[in-house]
Amino acid sequence: MLWEILIQLYEDSENPIDKFACALAYETKGALFREKALQKFEESIDYITPEFMQKFISYMPLNVYMKFSRLYESNHEYEKAILYTELGHKYGNKNNPNFNKRIRELQDKIKRNPKKRKYNPSQETLEFEKDIVNAAKYFIKVANLNRY
Repeated sequence: MLWEILIQLYEDSENPIDKFACALAYETKGALFREKALQKFEESIDYITPEFMQKFISYMPLNVYMKFSRLYESNHEYEKAILYTELGHKYGNKNNPNFNKRIRELQDKIKRNPKKRKYNPSQETLEFEKDIVNAAKYFIKVANLNRY
């Protein structure tokens, strides 16, 4: 629910840091929110520098770039997945063969061009998300968080 509170508070903000925070929150919420995560990421990434990310131990450039590389891969956007894997490699162990292996796997996926499946959430998932949104809105109201 904490991620949803963040989204409710900052979804409409024009601040790139808020957009980046929403991108991370949406990514954490799963496949149903993949498109929103990528949208917010793309709106913020020109402003969120690796130096900025270095300030946050859990969101260092390697982690962020690999997280969004996987999201792009899940969305069948393999060129972008490769780009962010390469960016992540700059911040990882230069001798780690897994980066090059991942890039080769993504290049193979480009050649095979697997069919993109549409995510169809269950009714239970949709109800759960609706409940989470309502609970977050209620918490914001009761805690008077919208004053920030």
